Amino acid sequence: MKYNLTDSQKELLRWLVQQIRDSRLAEEFYVLWAQQRGEICDFPGDHPEITRGMLDALADAGLILCDANLAMSH
Repeated sequence: MKYNLTDSQKELLRWLVQQIRDSRLAEEFYVLWAQQRGEICDFPGDHPEITRGMLDALADAGLILCDANLAMSH
């Protein structure tokens, strides 16, 4: 299946999958938003850049499920 994702969106998706497979990130997690950038709550380390647009693109492609209320809260 072909997806129309940017390189940074693909990088984020690969990173999420790897962290979940390695049990460093739960399949369900929360993102705390500050100035249009996201931080994964309770993740003990660095992670790639996360923006609402990136998560929206992954959700629109059917690659992740995202609670729109949480992802779009201001």
